[in-house]
Amino acid sequence: MRVRESWGRGVALLALVALCSLVSRVDASVVVSGTRVIYPADARDVSVALTNAGDTPSLVQVWIDRGDPDSTPESVEVPFLTTPPVTRINAHGGQAIRIAYLGEVAPVDRESVYWLNVLEVPATQAAPDRNVLQLAYRTRIKLFYRPVGLAASPEQAAEQLHWELERGPGRWTLVARNESPYSVSLRRVGLGNEEHQVTARGSLIPAQSSRRFGIEPLATSQGFFDWINDYGVTQRRRFEL
Repeated sequence: MRVRESWGRGVALLALVALCSLVSRVDASVVVSGTRVIYPADARDVSVALTNAGDTPSLVQVWIDRGDPDSTPESVEVPFLTTPPVTRINAHGGQAIRIAYLGEVAPVDRESVYWLNVLEVPATQAAPDRNVLQLAYRTRIKLFYRPVGLAASPEQAAEQLHWELERGPGRWTLVARNESPYSVSLRRVGLGNEEHQVTARGSLIPAQSSRRFGIEPLATSQGFFDWINDYGVTQRRRFEL
């Protein structure tokens, strides 16, 4: 029995090595300018710059979805047109992607959130004597469709989040309520101060909605959160419970 188990492990290891030898070593090389897209409702269109920092060409496909990470260009129905939807970007070259709003009726009292997808398929080196597994890389960033004339500002929206702490057995919950017309992107939330703190991973809080964050208990009335502004810069804010 021991010999059979050792033989089985050896076969599995050889299979893994063989599989790795068939995988072409490639790295994602297409870079998207910025970490989010802001689309003012009165703009005719907006542009996003793509740059290929690699040494080989890449084929890129672009589409927008409503928040489903499993979406495909064929399955989505969104009020935007991306041009070009498919493009080849040469090594160390660039491409501007134009995004145009098609006029679907959208809320005028708050932002709407979509996601921009950039799928990159790098070129593979010719290998006539073996099969090569080609890898694709997808980048997703948020697209905020922002109506004209919204009250306050994104900065004020972050500052005016309402926080509550729900204490439960073994684990607590931080509740953030966003009553503003802007979405707020949180990178991290926490309790305590710089010397003693517990944290939890943040998420997007859409306009006029709330989010709950499970967090370890800590005897304190102080809280904080790191949020991301329109320019992709992370800023910290503190609050009292």
